[in-house]
Amino acid sequence: MKEFDDPLDHYHYAHELVHHAQYADAILHYERAISMDPDRLDSEVYVFAAWLLATCPDISLRNGQRAVKFATKACEDTDWEPWPLTALAAAHAQNGDFKDAVDAQKRAIELYREYTHLRPAYYQKCRDRLSRYESYQTLDYDPEP
Repeated sequence: MKEFDDPLDHYHYAHELVHHAQYADAILHYERAISMDPDRLDSEVYVFAAWLLATCPDISLRNGQRAVKFATKACEDTDWEPWPLTALAAAHAQNGDFKDAVDAQKRAIELYREYTHLRPAYYQKCRDRLSRYESYQTLDYDPEP
C-alpha cells in the first residue's frame, strides 16, 4: 500500500482509486485515512468510505457493519445531515436491516425536501433508493452517495 504522512492524502488517493475501479485498494486507503486521525477528519471521508463499503461494485468487498460504523460517525459529526444519512441508509440495507435503511432514507428525504428546487434529480434519486429499501433490496454502486 502506498503510504502518506497526511490522512487527507490517503483520502484523495482512495477517491482516485475508486475512479479507476481499484476498489480494494481504495477501501484500504479510506480506512488508513480514518485510522490516522479519526476525530479531526471531515465527515466527507466517512461518508465516502461508508458508501463504498455499502455499495461497492465488487460485492465481495462490501462490509455493511463497517459501513454503518463510518456512516454513523459522519451523521453524528454533522448533527444528522441528509447526505450522511443516505450513506447510513445504504449501509443498513447492506446489513439486511431494511427497517433502519427505510427510516434513515426517509429522514434524509425529509431534510432534503427544502432543497428539491436546487437538485430535483438528486431528490428523485433519493426517493428511488427509498423504494429499493422498501422492497428489501440493497443498492448498486453509484458514484454519488
